[in-house]
Amino acid sequence: MTAKKFIIDIQEYYGLKYRKGRQANMVFTYLSKRSDRFLDFLFETTVSGFSGQYKTLPDIAIFEELKNDAYEDMQAHELEVQQDLERKAIASETEEIAPPEEAQKFLRDLFKRLKSRHKKGVIA
Repeated sequence: MTAKKFIIDIQEYYGLKYRKGRQANMVFTYLSKRSDRFLDFLFETTVSGFSGQYKTLPDIAIFEELKNDAYEDMQAHELEVQQDLERKAIASETEEIAPPEEAQKFLRDLFKRLKSRHKKGVIA
């Protein structure tokens, strides 16, 4: 999510608005320095880690407190995605291998043909 969307979503979630002027500009500038991907995780970390009970919006200090948790969540998510891709790649590779029943049938048929050819003298 973009910094602008982050601010809109945070304000909507907490039911409050940043004061116009310096505070809003500083928060926007702070968030604009972060990647859109990171802001997705910072948003989730903020709403789960910053209570709205005091009727205040999270400020830069709160985002600084929560950013390490957001980075850890982002890295864990990326690791899960990578592992999922690897599992899918392995699964697709093993799907290309014949199931055991088909392999057994193929080998039985192959041995029958070889025996038949051997008896006919086609092969030694």
